[in-house]
Amino acid sequence: MASHLRDNDENTLQGVPLGHLSKDVKSEIETTQQSSEEGSVSVAGVAFNILNTIIGSGILGLPFAVKQAGFVTGLIVLAFVGVLTDFSMRILVKSGRQTGIHHYSMLANSSLGKFGSFALNIFILFNGLGIAVSYLIIIGDTLPSLAEQYVPGFGVLQNRIFGIVMSSLLFIFPLLFFRTLAPLAKFSAISIACLPIICIIVAIRAPSYAGSHHVEYTVFGDNVFPAIGVMSFAYVVSHSAFLNYATLKNPSQKRWSAASISAVSGSTIVYLVFSAIGFASFGNDVNANVFQNFPIDDVAINISRLCLIITMFLTYPCIFYSARMVTNIMLNLESETKTPTKIQHIAVNIGLYLITLAIALPVRDLGKVYQLIGALCASGISYLIPALIYMSVFWDCKGAWYKLTRKIRGNTVDVELARSTIPKVKTSLLEDVGVTFLLIFGIVALAAGTGGTIKDIINGN
Repeated sequence: MASHLRDNDENTLQGVPLGHLSKDVKSEIETTQQSSEEGSVSVAGVAFNILNTIIGSGILGLPFAVKQAGFVTGLIVLAFVGVLTDFSMRILVKSGRQTGIHHYSMLANSSLGKFGSFALNIFILFNGLGIAVSYLIIIGDTLPSLAEQYVPGFGVLQNRIFGIVMSSLLFIFPLLFFRTLAPLAKFSAISIACLPIICIIVAIRAPSYAGSHHVEYTVFGDNVFPAIGVMSFAYVVSHSAFLNYATLKNPSQKRWSAASISAVSGSTIVYLVFSAIGFASFGNDVNANVFQNFPIDDVAINISRLCLIITMFLTYPCIFYSARMVTNIMLNLESETKTPTKIQHIAVNIGLYLITLAIALPVRDLGKVYQLIGALCASGISYLIPALIYMSVFWDCKGAWYKLTRKIRGNTVDVELARSTIPKVKTSLLEDVGVTFLLIFGIVALAAGTGGTIKDIINGN
């Protein structure tokens, strides 16, 4: 990655304090530092940053996911996905500590070769574009409702397509051309301030509408694997593991594990409560965007809707940045020694923006976007790649894994030389079994979730 991504302060990213980065900024962009020096943040501070990184706009779709999976199964699976997320982050950092590489993509390249690095970049690119598309869809769902309620004389503002195009051109497009994240720091801080307001108001107001909807507390639903995609979308955070680990004071595997467990446990509690309240309030009628279930004349909810739109406006550019960075790397426009020219920079920005716009305008089903991106990309980022990296780093010492995977690495000589310098480390049976399960779960979630979602789209469901 380009040298302009580096910063001398480990507690900042491009001069932006980590505490000022929103959930989706942190989860999409990593520092390229090798983290040879420790940070200065306590375990509690790192846990708070991770918690803030996890909880984002994906929370809006969780009551819908619980409905799809069945109330009992949905809540159990939601908690279980949290367990897997914590395990994923812990084995990633353990692999990084073992190899001395504290950067996700570099670790993937070192342990899995060019194929693994390319796969990770694809997952991150599609994940970033998918999140950006979901933001535009949310804007299209929300802006017309507010316009209808408060400026009924301006009918054009109630048009979904016009609302998405004009609002994104006015409030998003001008923010896409910064070279670094630093100018966006104050916007991320505003976005962070809006999110608790959104969640608290929805959680308080939703129960008042419970009596008007049929609620069926089933054990199993009809779309468990697509629901896992939505949950994975909400939890995806593994590729920010090293960003947060780099800030930890006196870094050790034990201290990192404590921070990870605390943060994921906290987010899981929030997710379970929000999901249960949302489902219990709207039951079988719950929408993939829970705001769609509220009437347009609820003043408190409209305040929350306004906060949601502001969050979408201000966070989209940061998400877009990650997709742009990966695109530049894959097009060989950006590297350790070069950055894109002005024309290349403008062309990539406009191209990616038009792609997200072209997808968001005709697509109205936010649930399908959550399902598809969660199943396809979050499964790769949070389950598949971390498991494969761990296997490469620790199971290579046993020889068999290296022989099995050397064909897909591409840089077998370099990898073999690197592996010869890594001391053999014993791994626990429980951890090895967990990694194996993580890999299998990732494959099944990706295949079944993606396949099920595509089938539903084709069938018009």
